[in-house]
Amino acid sequence: MKRKRTLSKPSSFLKKVFDMLKNDEIQEIVSWNKDGQAFTIKNSEEFSRVILPLYFKHKNFSSFTRQLNMYDFHKYKIEENTHTFKHPLFIQGRKDLIKEIMRKSNFSQNSESSANEPHKTELTPLLQKMHELYTDNQNSEQHIKTLEEKIENIRELNSDLLTQLKESKVRIRNFKKMLLSTSNMMGTTEDDLDSLLKLETPSSEDHRESPASNMAIDPGVKRDSKSVGSSESGEERNLNKSDDDTSIYLQTDT
Repeated sequence: MKRKRTLSKPSSFLKKVFDMLKNDEIQEIVSWNKDGQAFTIKNSEEFSRVILPLYFKHKNFSSFTRQLNMYDFHKYKIEENTHTFKHPLFIQGRKDLIKEIMRKSNFSQNSESSANEPHKTELTPLLQKMHELYTDNQNSEQHIKTLEEKIENIRELNSDLLTQLKESKVRIRNFKKMLLSTSNMMGTTEDDLDSLLKLETPSSEDHRESPASNMAIDPGVKRDSKSVGSSESGEERNLNKSDDDTSIYLQTDT
């Protein structure tokens, strides 16, 4: 059974170089030679700055020449910033021959990716910067969120404090009312006690203990001068009567 022959695909790098040389707008920078057997980069600085980013997305001229060398292109330096590259199968108008151009055997499979290394080298700092900006943005958002939570907590605390302040004012107002009411009640009680103490004391003949006489009277309460005098007169009459009774008893006995 015959094996199917695998057809080699043209290198994407060489296809880009071939398409680049077809662009008439950049002929002053890079173009085919007159015989179409080679191409010349007439200004390597402009080529690196303007052309490479358009087709290869990097600006590294050394990487470009290194990749051409991988496909066995020969470089001829004509003068400063001017370089010519040639390969027997890389011919103007013969794009079909590109698939026949193979990499040199002494290059590994990973060598082809070396053309993208400058691009990666340039992208790496950019990606790193973007990552840093993203991280900073995330941190800023988290910080803002934390501040918003703190502000909300402060608002809630202020609201609680205002509520407590209002409740305290109400309690103070009620306490003042209670004190005023108690003071009024105490004033009324003192008047009643004064009226009770001003009552006339009964005579010695009809002297009896009344409930009022057994009431505990505050020593601090000032007694009326008339009631005090009346009480003292009653006590003197009782003493005189006792003396008279004693003298009568002694005379009878003798």
